[in-house]
Amino acid sequence: GRQRYETSAPLCLVHLRAALAAAGNGAGYLLQEQVQRLEELSEDLRGYALKRDALRRGLTTSEEENAWRRALVQLAGERGTYVPNANHRGGPLPASENQDGQGP
Repeated sequence: GRQRYETSAPLCLVHLRAALAAAGNGAGYLLQEQVQRLEELSEDLRGYALKRDALRRGLTTSEEENAWRRALVQLAGERGTYVPNANHRGGPLPASENQDGQGP
């Protein structure tokens, strides 16, 4: 449960919704972890933006360099990402549960 989540990639918004629906009493913990991960991502994005200036480009960390992609995955999801829950046993979310209606 929690230990596995703490070492995994953050959930996109579509999978977060599904996970919250299945989390029961763990929903508060899940939300708290997601907020922390979003705050860390936001910090990386700010650092990336500040260091894109030619004078600071060499200061960019690897976390900041790929922050833009992590932000997109966090918001929109990524094909091939799975989330187990009580109603759906570990496969991709059905198209009816995906925002674009196409499935993951």
